[in-house]
Amino acid sequence: MKSTEREIKERIIAVAQHIIETKHTVRNTAPYFGVCKSTIHLDVTKRLKMYEFLSLYAEVKNVLEYNKSQASHRGGIMRYLTKKE
Repeated sequence: MKSTEREIKERIIAVAQHIIETKHTVRNTAPYFGVCKSTIHLDVTKRLKMYEFLSLYAEVKNVLEYNKSQASHRGGIMRYLTKKE
Protein backbone atom coordinates (compact mmCIF):
# COMPACT_ATOMS: atom_id res chain seq x y z
CA MET A 1 0.00 0.00 0.00
CA LYS A 2 1.38 3.38 -1.00
CA SER A 3 1.71 6.10 1.58
CA THR A 4 -0.05 9.41 1.06
CA GLU A 5 1.94 12.62 0.99
CA ARG A 6 0.59 13.49 4.43
CA GLU A 7 1.72 10.13 5.87
CA ILE A 8 5.16 10.60 4.34
CA LYS A 9 5.50 14.08 5.87
CA GLU A 10 4.42 12.75 9.27
CA ARG A 11 6.97 9.92 9.03
CA ILE A 12 9.73 12.32 7.97
CA ILE A 13 9.10 14.52 10.99
CA ALA A 14 8.88 11.53 13.33
CA VAL A 15 12.10 10.03 11.93
CA ALA A 16 13.95 13.34 12.23
CA GLN A 17 12.79 13.89 15.81
CA HIS A 18 13.73 10.31 16.71
CA ILE A 19 17.26 10.70 15.33
CA ILE A 20 17.73 14.05 17.05
CA GLU A 21 16.45 12.79 20.42
CA THR A 22 18.19 9.39 20.44
CA LYS A 23 21.28 10.16 18.32
CA HIS A 24 20.59 6.87 16.52
CA THR A 25 22.12 6.00 13.19
CA VAL A 26 20.07 5.39 10.05
CA ARG A 27 20.68 1.66 10.58
CA ASN A 28 19.27 1.77 14.14
CA THR A 29 16.33 3.95 13.15
CA ALA A 30 15.03 1.84 10.24
CA PRO A 31 13.70 -1.13 12.26
CA TYR A 32 12.10 1.24 14.77
CA PHE A 33 9.90 2.64 11.97
CA GLY A 34 9.55 -0.64 10.06
CA VAL A 35 11.13 0.67 6.87
CA CYS A 36 14.44 0.02 5.13
CA LYS A 37 17.62 2.03 5.66
CA SER A 38 17.28 3.51 2.18
CA THR A 39 13.90 5.01 3.05
CA ILE A 40 15.23 6.55 6.26
CA HIS A 41 18.26 7.93 4.43
CA LEU A 42 16.05 9.40 1.70
CA ASP A 43 13.71 10.89 4.31
CA VAL A 44 16.47 12.69 6.21
CA THR A 45 18.75 13.73 3.35
CA LYS A 46 16.34 14.64 0.55
CA ARG A 47 12.74 14.84 1.74
CA LEU A 48 13.42 17.05 4.76
CA LYS A 49 14.83 19.66 2.39
CA MET A 50 12.21 19.03 -0.29
CA TYR A 51 9.37 19.74 2.16
CA GLU A 52 11.36 22.65 3.65
CA PHE A 53 11.82 21.27 7.16
CA LEU A 54 15.16 23.06 7.18
CA SER A 55 15.72 23.36 10.93
CA LEU A 56 15.10 19.63 11.38
CA TYR A 57 17.34 18.94 8.40
CA ALA A 58 20.22 20.89 9.97
CA GLU A 59 19.88 19.11 13.32
CA VAL A 60 19.65 15.65 11.75
CA LYS A 61 22.61 16.42 9.50
CA ASN A 62 24.72 17.24 12.56
CA VAL A 63 23.79 13.95 14.25
CA LEU A 64 24.48 11.92 11.10
CA GLU A 65 27.83 13.64 10.54
CA TYR A 66 28.82 12.89 14.13
CA ASN A 67 27.76 9.24 13.74
CA LYS A 68 29.75 9.00 10.53
CA SER A 69 32.84 10.43 12.20
CA GLN A 70 32.55 7.83 14.94
CA ALA A 71 32.05 4.86 12.60
CA SER A 72 35.73 4.15 12.05
CA HIS A 73 36.36 4.56 15.77
CA ARG A 74 33.65 2.02 16.63
CA GLY A 75 34.97 -0.34 13.96
CA GLY A 76 38.48 -0.09 15.39
CA ILE A 77 37.23 -0.92 18.86
CA MET A 78 35.37 -3.98 17.57
CA ARG A 79 38.45 -5.22 15.70
CA TYR A 80 40.45 -4.84 18.90
CA LEU A 81 37.86 -6.61 21.03
CA THR A 82 37.43 -9.51 18.61
CA LYS A 83 41.11 -9.91 17.81
CA LYS A 84 42.17 -13.53 18.15
CA GLU A 85 45.27 -14.15 20.17
